[in-house]
Amino acid sequence: MYISIILTLHSYSHIPINRLTIDDIKMLDNIKLMKLKAEKPLESIWRIVNALTGKGTKHLEHEEFIFNHYNERNESEHYVYVVSSGSIQLYQGEGGLLVGVSDAPLVLGLLKSKYTFNAYTFELDSNSVIERIPYETAISIIKHDDLLDDLLAYLAFISDCHTYRETVFIQDSTYKVLCLLLMELSYKPLEERLKISVIAYIMKRSSMSRSGALRMLSALREGGYIDMQKGKLINVCKLFPDNF
Repeated sequence: MYISIILTLHSYSHIPINRLTIDDIKMLDNIKLMKLKAEKPLESIWRIVNALTGKGTKHLEHEEFIFNHYNERNESEHYVYVVSSGSIQLYQGEGGLLVGVSDAPLVLGLLKSKYTFNAYTFELDSNSVIERIPYETAISIIKHDDLLDDLLAYLAFISDCHTYRETVFIQDSTYKVLCLLLMELSYKPLEERLKISVIAYIMKRSSMSRSGALRMLSALREGGYIDMQKGKLINVCKLFPDNF
């Protein structure tokens, strides 16, 4: 099992299996999960989006969506939000950590969870198009159009996304969180990484101090574990050390 993990991680393929510690294996397990990522069921989501489009109130403005989202906390009726273009950023609370960024198509609110809407803030980019539909109306359409299998596929994807975030954040040290965020960033295409500040990427997604993150990045760079140029991640060169 662990041999196959190493073979799939080209940066680590030079490390003999008998030299791996338990912490190494745990880190590799986490990295393997991160590399797999959650597979977005685009065909299922588009069928749901197309079925719901035109059935509610459309909003084109980023600010208008946020206004309605906050108002919903005081409303008795629950809504489903259909994002047909653009992207959305998910934060913990108001002004909290960035949990994730996802591109359309998206459907929010299908679990009818007011806890989620109170725990997170959803922000759309300026090019996004969103439509707000009463929950009961959305579910009736999904049932009528025989889209329950698509709904289950989408909800499974959302569950996978939560598991993925837990893989990153439920760690016993900020150092391991930093290492996993570096791996997450390294899986993006190089041309995209060259536009992203490593320290900004980490600070938006974690609660660690800036000085602590910079100190760990400097040590990893000096040790030859990562290649960074002008604050951008070029490559992860070898297996991170167990501890910092």
